[in-house]
Amino acid sequence: MEGFQAVKRGEFVGFGVALEEKLGFSRAVRVGDTVYTSGLTSTDRDGKVQGSTIYEQLKICYEKMALILEAHGASLEHVVKETWYLNADFDLDGAARAHSEVFGDVRPVLTGIGARLLDPEMLIEIDAVAVVR
Repeated sequence: MEGFQAVKRGEFVGFGVALEEKLGFSRAVRVGDTVYTSGLTSTDRDGKVQGSTIYEQLKICYEKMALILEAHGASLEHVVKETWYLNADFDLDGAARAHSEVFGDVRPVLTGIGARLLDPEMLIEIDAVAVVR
């Protein structure tokens, strides 16, 4: 995702955007061999939603996830669990295409939850757990 760079402070990782400071949260935290991510959306640095399809938004979420995992010495291959928070306009085919392109033979467990997201243009928000072995 253009303009994003993961910034690591100890065990905490962020993108250095205003919302992180305002709410006081990290994008990822590592505890031992496990990395927990916060919810990731397809917003840019100014909070504007990018992508108009579930495919586009999910690919952006995964790009951001890869950056924060990398800061902890992990990658998408280390993801063991994902949670998807979905609005009512869910396109299973688009989501499946994005997921299979990113994960290939890696098959993390996955839970999907219907949710009212913060911005009506958001189609999905995801979080994940990765284990670095």
